[in-house]
Amino acid sequence: MSKKMKSIMMWTSLLILLSAGAIYFMTGIDANDAIDSVTEQSEAVSETLAMDYYVSPQGKDTNLGTRNAPLASI
Repeated sequence: MSKKMKSIMMWTSLLILLSAGAIYFMTGIDANDAIDSVTEQSEAVSETLAMDYYVSPQGKDTNLGTRNAPLASI
């Protein structure tokens, strides 16, 4: 790889990093807030996926799928 190409790649990388930094400071996003938000969302998804669903011939598809209000089909 030529010196010119390496120089272009280095300056491009620097420009990308500086742009990302400027966007970060302009938006005022706190990294910890973003991580907390992602953690809360993933916990909510895992709780939803871990739920037991109940199905009964007497159930209704508009029910929530709980033991007291089973679904008619999956």
